[in-house]
Amino acid sequence: MQIGSAFASTLGQWVRTSEGRLRVIVACGAAGGISATFNAPVTGLFFGFEIVLKEFSAEALAATILSAVTADVISRAFFGGAAFFAQVPHNLTLTNDFSYLLIALLGLIAGAMGVLFQKTVYKGEDAADLLWRGRPQWMRPVAGGVLLGALLLVLPQMYGVGYPVMDRVFAGNYVLWFILILLAGKILATSVTLWIGGSGGVFAPSLFIGAATGTAFGVAAHHLFGASIGSVALYGVIGMGGVFAGAAQAPLTAIASVAEMTGN
Repeated sequence: MQIGSAFASTLGQWVRTSEGRLRVIVACGAAGGISATFNAPVTGLFFGFEIVLKEFSAEALAATILSAVTADVISRAFFGGAAFFAQVPHNLTLTNDFSYLLIALLGLIAGAMGVLFQKTVYKGEDAADLLWRGRPQWMRPVAGGVLLGALLLVLPQMYGVGYPVMDRVFAGNYVLWFILILLAGKILATSVTLWIGGSGGVFAPSLFIGAATGTAFGVAAHHLFGASIGSVALYGVIGMGGVFAGAAQAPLTAIASVAEMTGN
């Protein structure tokens, strides 16, 4: 997403387009980046509107659709058309009305977790700026790198973006206490990376944190109410969308991402 947005912004400035058209071009770049990366053109479209543009127009809609679909066609030619999280079971159904109450509760928890993650990242970044004022800037990533290195030695699952770890979370390969550790570790690792001036956003980390939050909730609910409430993976998928919606305030993008990236 960042690469697509940056490339689009560079291209728009190079041809000296107007500020309004530049915003549309950046939205197209973000939509294309998400569409190609996650095989999710509708997610890319909503992301461009809800997060980049924050407004709707016919011209912007047509351009963003064209960018997202074109990127998806190119991506499918290289990587195929399978859902990004193909490991998630495809029989995620609800057979118990009580489950809807649990999902409502999970929505509250996931939304609060998304807000907590967002505040931790941005408030912590402001605090880090104040803390490092007057000190050599080249030392900032060094100090942060020591912290990240120590975290990765203790919790190597934090290496990279974490999609393989998410697959294992959905598959039920981790016990409840370790899922909670992964959840806290991801918030800390992402926050420290951004505090020291690293590049990144909230999209992929929100999916990870949401998957961990929802799965932990599902495991706990299974212990309390039994298997009749539905699959644990169902709650993991719902949590994934809920945390992103809370962090980015983009419910349409959250809905589309859950549907497209899991194939459900």
